[in-house]
Amino acid sequence: MGRSVGLPLLLVSLVIGGVLFAMQMKSEGPTSPAVTQAETQAVVAAAGTNFQAADQAMANWLADHGTYAGATLDPSYMVTVARADASRARGRSRRISGARRLLSRPGNPGSPR
Repeated sequence: MGRSVGLPLLLVSLVIGGVLFAMQMKSEGPTSPAVTQAETQAVVAAAGTNFQAADQAMANWLADHGTYAGATLDPSYMVTVARADASRARGRSRRISGARRLLSRPGNPGSPR
């Protein structure tokens, strides 16, 4: 009789342990909201640090050359230097306003009603 009770008791205790472990992993595991939030905050902090360093490098370039033209950054900053002069900005605004006119025409799926 002692052997017939031991095996089911062992299985019940393993099932209870598994359920408790699964419940704990939801609140404290690698995909829990607290861990995900901490990871997101770490990524944002690292990006801020990278941007500050890139900003300082660009300020040094401007002080040395008097212009941002030709500036490059080390890839370790994970920041891309893009051209943003007046002619490019005007062209972009024309494209955006043209797209708005196109979308605002009646009958277009994205047009406001």
